[in-house]
Amino acid sequence: MNEIPSAGLYEKALLVLGLRTVYRIEGDSMAPILKNGEEVLVEEGAQVRIGDVVIARHPFKESVEMAKRITAIDANGKFFLVGDNSDESTDSRRFGPVSLEYIKGKVTSRLS
Repeated sequence: MNEIPSAGLYEKALLVLGLRTVYRIEGDSMAPILKNGEEVLVEEGAQVRIGDVVIARHPFKESVEMAKRITAIDANGKFFLVGDNSDESTDSRRFGPVSLEYIKGKVTSRLS
């Protein structure tokens, strides 16, 4: 599993400049990498690839945003999103792959 670094001066400066957004993790689906209540910085609209942790809209609950890891990209360009803690995660194993429009951005660092 990829570690998510703590935000350094550069990432914090990007936040001040409006180039990063703060998201609060809710739930345990990404434990132990990300814990419930932890805040992360996200680069919205970033290019994403397999292995990245992203913030995405839930495909059936439009008001719900979730942190998940991209584990695969299918032939149609859809992303398979999975929580690191499979026992606590509702993810693409249940709702299937999602298109890029559902992915808000890539988690770049944790805000500590």
